[in-house]
Amino acid sequence: MKFGLIIFMTLVAECVIGQRIATFVKKESCSDQAAYKGYWLAVSYKEKDSVMKPLYDVAMIELSDKEKLRLIDQLLSFAKDKDLSCKKVTTHVYGSEGCRGFPDTVKRYPITIEALFIINRLCWPKSMEAYSCSPVLYDTLEKRVINNDPKAISCFVKEYKKWYKGCKKLGRVPKEFPFNTGRYVWFGGRKYVKPEDNPDLFN
Repeated sequence: MKFGLIIFMTLVAECVIGQRIATFVKKESCSDQAAYKGYWLAVSYKEKDSVMKPLYDVAMIELSDKEKLRLIDQLLSFAKDKDLSCKKVTTHVYGSEGCRGFPDTVKRYPITIEALFIINRLCWPKSMEAYSCSPVLYDTLEKRVINNDPKAISCFVKEYKKWYKGCKKLGRVPKEFPFNTGRYVWFGGRKYVKPEDNPDLFN
């Protein structure tokens, strides 16, 4: 009986810890003050016994791997969304090695790319700008930006879904950045670098 009680209490504790922070993703129309007419992905979170709060940067709160996986699952639900984001393409620098920029001709990106970009910020916050410092995707074979090519974007999305499936099987988010190795990559993004090979990138 005592052994059974210990198991029960352990399961309850795991459930409570797993629900420490609940996250939500909602596609919303932008205000008239936005750069363009379009939409954006509004991420919000709710800690236990607290009110819902907006989360403008997913790296600003500490989430467990289980919580990250739940949020990734929500973000991937927008994988086929072709609507354009109201945000203009810009570089995002977080203090590591700097950004390689993007072509001046690229002005916009779809909600699908915004979702993938948020996933990168969630999973690799300290080194994101080395891998994807702007919401721009690139075809290394045809040497062109693919922000307005839904078919090419969907091929890249498949890589994220395959990676997510592996994460669920592991029960965690690996430190390695698995993208930028095939035909479709983040513009200017490098391949994964081990922390010991470039410590400054992860500080």
